Amino acid sequence: MSRYQKNVGSIVQWLIRIAMCSVICATIPLQSVLVRFDYLIMPNGKKIYVLFELHIPAFFKDKEQLSSLESMLTRANWRGQDRMHVMVEVPSFLTQQFAQNPKVTYDLVNNIGQSQSVIAEDMEIRCKSLAAYYLLSLSREDLEDETVALEQYNAGSSWCTTGEITIRDLLQEFRTQKTDLCLDRHYTRELEPIYHKKFDEINQAEILLQKVLDDIQARPDERILDLVRRLYGDNHSIINRICLKGKISDLGSHLFDLHILRKILQSPQKYCMVVAGNQHGEWVCEAMEHLGATYQISEGEGLVALQTGALCALQSAMGLSQQ
Repeated sequence: MSRYQKNVGSIVQWLIRIAMCSVICATIPLQSVLVRFDYLIMPNGKKIYVLFELHIPAFFKDKEQLSSLESMLTRANWRGQDRMHVMVEVPSFLTQQFAQNPKVTYDLVNNIGQSQSVIAEDMEIRCKSLAAYYLLSLSREDLEDETVALEQYNAGSSWCTTGEITIRDLLQEFRTQKTDLCLDRHYTRELEPIYHKKFDEINQAEILLQKVLDDIQARPDERILDLVRRLYGDNHSIINRICLKGKISDLGSHLFDLHILRKILQSPQKYCMVVAGNQHGEWVCEAMEHLGATYQISEGEGLVALQTGALCALQSAMGLSQQ
């Protein structure tokens, strides 16, 4: 039995917490904070630190967590020539406009930079799909603003203009990512069941997305922006927008899961840290277990911000010596 099966909490308790968060969110803005970390060791000795991020009301814990991580990573002395490879799911700057306070996911890569102890990178690859998700999240009033079509959306090293993305562009991005993963040179017999199961989910997500696109009569050359505006004039606007947004998110998330796993396996560093959303973290850790990784430490409930004590446990788990 896996760690996840052993630690499945009460569904009722989870729903109560979510309901409480919904009430609190009416007056307190959401913050991107760390809610859990897992420390695993691979059979080859590679040490993996997975930090789970969630958007919740956290009373400025984001700033405290960012400061703590920056301090422990930039001041750490690693043994020999090893460095910590920090890989972060960094949101687009368009998303950052809605949250001006320092955030672990927004600011960590830029703040720690590249040093003798750290290699930091933005590992996001979902540019057009997240831009489409962004457009589908806008209100009718926001969509009427002509500047929306000129906005630049970034993901990792990729950029796109929100008003220029078509359905064809969106699907091509998914196809390119899928093909890239199929050609993964790190594919091994041990990875086969993990890849097989995930590709089944990817293929099913593709089918469901195409069904929604067919139902709303989306044309390949139709701009996403025009499609979203058209959906607002539809009698089934809310249902169609929710369905389309959900299917785009599902397919992109499945592809991103495998991308994270590949980044970890490809890294030549002995120490790897992944900072990603809660669901991505869950999947990656489970995949690591299937590959023979053993759990050393798991801190945090996954629904509330990690406290100072948990971050100290993370520092201890890293075996850091401070200058």
